[in-house]
Amino acid sequence: MKKDLLSIYETPEMRMMMDLNNNRTSLKAEKVSSFDWCPNANKLFITYNMGEITKLQIRELPSRLDNVTKSYSNVKKLKHKWHPIDCFIGIQLSFIPPKKSIKIDESLLIIDHNSK
Repeated sequence: MKKDLLSIYETPEMRMMMDLNNNRTSLKAEKVSSFDWCPNANKLFITYNMGEITKLQIRELPSRLDNVTKSYSNVKKLKHKWHPIDCFIGIQLSFIPPKKSIKIDESLLIIDHNSK
């Protein structure tokens, strides 16, 4: 297994998932901190930790196209939850406060990953 790759397998054969070019290759994913499979569709929610920048991405499979990509700086904590119907994903972000402020900013972001 190589570093910075996500390997996705099909069941029950346990073969690597084929892309649109009929190749069985892993997904390139550098600096991934977490990922989660959507329960009702072939979509991945991927979180990248790039130092001070946190990148959120929803990627469609097997096409491997990015549906949504967002980047945030100074993220302290991130939580997410897929909606049971698979139309939305809820994301809660806690940010590191600026040095002069003691208030912690929390945001809730709802993404409709079916829209372009």
